[in-house]
Amino acid sequence: MPTTSLTLTVSDLVFNQGEKIRTTSLKVAEAFNKQHRDVVRKVNNLECSDEFNARNFAHVEYHDKKGELRKAIEMTKDGFMFLVMGFTGKKAAHIKEAYIDAFNQMASQLRSAMPILPPSQYQLPANRLPNNYDSGWLPAHYERCPLESHWTYHIKFQIRPKGGKYCARFELGIGGKSETQPWFSSSSAEFIDSEFYLEYRDIEELWENVRLVLEKYQAHSPY
Repeated sequence: MPTTSLTLTVSDLVFNQGEKIRTTSLKVAEAFNKQHRDVVRKVNNLECSDEFNARNFAHVEYHDKKGELRKAIEMTKDGFMFLVMGFTGKKAAHIKEAYIDAFNQMASQLRSAMPILPPSQYQLPANRLPNNYDSGWLPAHYERCPLESHWTYHIKFQIRPKGGKYCARFELGIGGKSETQPWFSSSSAEFIDSEFYLEYRDIEELWENVRLVLEKYQAHSPY
């Protein structure tokens, strides 16, 4: 990151949640020397679409120095850029540059840490089951649903090579009747069971167990 007189480090500005890079209203307030409540108010008053807001901002809670529970806002790089458009002045420009570099540096670190493709002896011929796959949201049915006519459940999964093995990760979501996308997805214990992460050396065995999970949730397997 280019040096500035502000001496801001990557960890001062951004953090990662898995493969997602975020910053918070607290970090923004500290970097730009603003009151945290003013930053939160500005986020809440942004004139962006509901879809953009939902994708790029999330209300969270944290404990302050006194141990009291407070509210803050997490945001993506796009959310941050939308927020600070109106921050002007030479000092603000330096901070924006530092922030953008921090986002990009963190993204580069995450890319370099991603699993390398398996050795050639584990690669599959092109005419066999895919070893790199994103299903997108598939319609499903969840057995705990009290009113099936009012709700649609969704499931999606990713298959990726990992070392000399292949892994599948699942996610569940819930939405209204006839919805093609869930209103929200969850990784809480209420929606996840022990089979929601699969890992096998044999790609056919992995896909066989993927089909079993999809059948459990009454979702159609694409392969």
